[in-house]
Amino acid sequence: MMNHPAAFDSPLFDEIKPFNPPDTRRIVGVRLRNGTRLVDCDTGGAEYKKDSWVVVDSGRGQRLAEVMRPSRAYLHRGERMPRVVRAATKEDMDRAAKMVQREQDAFLIGVKVIQEKNLPFKLIAMEWAEDGSKAIAYFCSEDRVDFRDFVWDLSAKLHTRIEMRQVGIRDQSGMVGGVGDCGRELCCSSWLKGFSPISIKMAKNQGLALDNEKLTGQCGRLKCCLAYEDETYAVELRSLPKRGFKFDIENRRHVVISINALRRRVLVQEIETGAQFLLDSPIFNALLKKPEVATNSKLGFLDPEAERLAIEMAPT
Repeated sequence: MMNHPAAFDSPLFDEIKPFNPPDTRRIVGVRLRNGTRLVDCDTGGAEYKKDSWVVVDSGRGQRLAEVMRPSRAYLHRGERMPRVVRAATKEDMDRAAKMVQREQDAFLIGVKVIQEKNLPFKLIAMEWAEDGSKAIAYFCSEDRVDFRDFVWDLSAKLHTRIEMRQVGIRDQSGMVGGVGDCGRELCCSSWLKGFSPISIKMAKNQGLALDNEKLTGQCGRLKCCLAYEDETYAVELRSLPKRGFKFDIENRRHVVISINALRRRVLVQEIETGAQFLLDSPIFNALLKKPEVATNSKLGFLDPEAERLAIEMAPT
């Protein structure tokens, strides 16, 4: 074979760093047995389908988990995550079924102890450790609770060590589960990873009626879904006038009484006659640029591009 000159001995190649491919892995989204949050787990390259069951090394022992999101590629950035050990076997599922019955029996015993002693907290669920070394009692209470009597009595009845874990009111709904007003399983018990702050301002931005019964979920708090579209509404509202924006057309006062952020429409009312006009945002902006229109309100919602377009469209 003919040897070519050392074409790759050029000093230019000394300046080129070798290519290191990114660390891409296969992960699945799982929900641990008795868990409420979706957890991403490293599959080690294996493929798992949705609704299948796997055994996960959670850092506190191996636990059974249901696959909620099938295997997918993931660009790993060095963060630590639980690892899928293997697919669940029939023996794993049979053991889990027995554990479920055991936890239900422990829950009924725990509720009876609370009723007998009239304790000021609510028992949400009981969970047995996979190795059977302890039972975990999840409870909800708004105040500090002395649960020593409960632990002693329940430990004596179950013949095992009891660990108490307090959960929030939203976590309670996620653990109990249910169906929302939308007709689907609650987000907190199906796919939601965590809770973000929810405020009544989100409902106002979306033009929703401030009816507590319609805005609150089964937990009694504002619905998590109010936050899903909040960023979109916030962006759109920045380019629209606020309710109460006033302007005069030939000395006749008008006021903005309603905003449709997604359709980008403005409902304007003439104060003297009560007549109402529904205007698209570009038409409304152009109206403000008419010579006979005056306003003392700020026009901060008009960015340079919107103002340029309004001037071009403004009737003379």
